[in-house]
Amino acid sequence: PPPPEPVNSGPLMLTGPAAPTPELTPEQVTSFYGFSPTEPPDFLYPADHQSTALVRTVHVSNLPTHVHSGHVKGHFSRCGAVNHIILGDNPVNGTKWAVLEFIELGGAVAAVGISGQPIGNTPIGVTKCPCALNKEVLKA
Repeated sequence: PPPPEPVNSGPLMLTGPAAPTPELTPEQVTSFYGFSPTEPPDFLYPADHQSTALVRTVHVSNLPTHVHSGHVKGHFSRCGAVNHIILGDNPVNGTKWAVLEFIELGGAVAAVGISGQPIGNTPIGVTKCPCALNKEVLKA
């Protein structure tokens, strides 16, 4: 079979499921991510912020409600060392989401590659995150 289509991510090309396309309404994009990429929570930089951490950051969707950050970190440790993790609730669909920043770029690439694999009985989605973690806020 042919290789998967690359996902355009600026200077880096990742393969895997594509993030929501611009044809989606802002409400649909917010439902997918659990937050608005253009007006994210204060622990994330806005989508247009330039950060080298952006290429090492992934968004995980459709997490079961019972998981905690240790479960998520353990699941993704096979992809690479996780530098930071934020876990949140998505009240729109009753699941959880996570934003993970890996220490190295290869961790993010590997994480996108395991999208669709389950945590528990729930297949998760992993995409390149449109936002980078704002570690100044995380320190506070």
